[in-house]
Amino acid sequence: MEYIIYGAGGNGKKIHDALVSTGNRVKFFIDLYSNEGSYQGTKIYRIQEVTPTSTPLLVSLSCLGNDIKTDLINLGFSHCYNLNEILKQFPSVFSAFFSKEYQQTLQKSENKYHKQLNKLSDKLSDNQSVECLTRIRKFRSMPCPENYVGNDWQVQYFPAELINKNLIQSPLRMVDCGAFTGDTLETTRKISHLYDINFESMICFEPDPENYEKLIKFIKNNDLENTRVVAIPAGVWKENTELSFSLQADQSSAMIKSSENSCRLQVLKIDDLCFGIKPNYIKMDVEGAEIEALIGSEECIRTLKPNLAISVYHKPKHLWEIADLILHFNPSYDLYLRSHGNFCNEIILYAINSKLANTHG
Repeated sequence: MEYIIYGAGGNGKKIHDALVSTGNRVKFFIDLYSNEGSYQGTKIYRIQEVTPTSTPLLVSLSCLGNDIKTDLINLGFSHCYNLNEILKQFPSVFSAFFSKEYQQTLQKSENKYHKQLNKLSDKLSDNQSVECLTRIRKFRSMPCPENYVGNDWQVQYFPAELINKNLIQSPLRMVDCGAFTGDTLETTRKISHLYDINFESMICFEPDPENYEKLIKFIKNNDLENTRVVAIPAGVWKENTELSFSLQADQSSAMIKSSENSCRLQVLKIDDLCFGIKPNYIKMDVEGAEIEALIGSEECIRTLKPNLAISVYHKPKHLWEIADLILHFNPSYDLYLRSHGNFCNEIILYAINSKLANTHG
């Protein structure tokens, strides 16, 4: 079979190699920004350089993949697949993204933590969350294309049905742990406008020096209107100290033992730094340090009861462990689980103050 791949980045190249290894041919890539002319002998073109065709086109991009698929179909590419569809329908591509070793890790986690996960199901506050957990556990028990948990295409950290349960309040005072280069800040600004929320302030924690520099540039170059934004070149942790931060962090954890590929960076307690602004929404995606970051937020969670959006996919046990910790700090939360990303990443646990959630039933 012949295919076209949209996106010549890491995902696209991995899809290319998987297809070629099983006897297929990739006619060319389409990429809007790549400076490469080809990959492994396969040409890379701009969209304006190619003619729409019925050749199957595989969209390798994650977050915007479904929107791009729709745009490409409207241009005349009649057979397009987003990443959800690719991973479910192409076993060779699935195997390229989910190694046997990783599959075994997922299976072991389900066997080891099945009792805790059974209890987690009872703590979730809506059927959608229970169904999400069921799909995740089914995939972990038997990782295969048929069980793949796809992107739900909701806006990460701001799913519409949870906004209707007062996930974000006006005025919005937000703490962004793992601010990266400003992507969540930009999304928050758009969502605030859409829902007529007064976006009062955001504290952005970003420990990676390169990302922090881009975050500062984003803040300086964008009109944030009346929103007060403070960017802090530090991570979040259970105490104020210094840790080794990996410059080549993977999805498991950014905090590691000292090595030649690490640098010493400051980490801070949210309780010590953010209490004065009285945050009402805290988002955390801190590469496996979520437990420690939550411990450093205990006083804030107990007394101010901010709504929470916490990544629970970096370590298998986080799926239940983080829920238990949040409810230990404050049992007044309703818990909601959503899977927003590709490759079974971006699994987010939302904790909403039950009094707020009940406002909309």
